[in-house]
Amino acid sequence: MIKKTKNKQKAKSIRLYVVRHGDYGDNLDLSHEGITQITETANSIKKKIRCKKLIVFSSPQTRAVSSANLITKIFGPNIKSEVSVEYDLNCEAYSINGFVNRLAQNYKVSDAIIVSHKPDIERYTGIELACGQYTVKTLNKGRK
Repeated sequence: MIKKTKNKQKAKSIRLYVVRHGDYGDNLDLSHEGITQITETANSIKKKIRCKKLIVFSSPQTRAVSSANLITKIFGPNIKSEVSVEYDLNCEAYSINGFVNRLAQNYKVSDAIIVSHKPDIERYTGIELACGQYTVKTLNKGRK
C-alpha cells in the first residue's frame, strides 16, 4: 500500500494521466480490443512516469476497474502501484484541481492516473478521448 503523506516536503506539481477505460463487451468488462488498447496505453505511460510509486484512481464501473488493474499489472514490480476505487470521480461538481489537491494532501506522489468515462474526462480536460486513449495534465498543487 502506498503510504499517505506525513512530512511537509512535497512535489510542487502532479502529472495526472487521464485515461478513458478500454473498449468493452456485452458483460461490461474489457473486450479483447479493450485489453489491447489499455496495454498500449499503459506501456506508453510507463515510459513517462517520473516516480517509483503511483496511485491509479478508478471509477467503480467494471470496465474502468479492469482497465486500472491491467495498468498496474503492466507496470510490474519496478513501479509500486495500487488501484483506488473512487465513487466521486464522476460527480459533476468535482473539479480536477480539487481532486489534485486532495491527492496532494493524502499521497506523496508526483504522478497519478485517473481511469474514467467519456463525459467525466471531457469535464476534467475539455478533450474527447476514444476508448483506451489518454491525455496528460500537469497541475500545480494548491490550485482551486
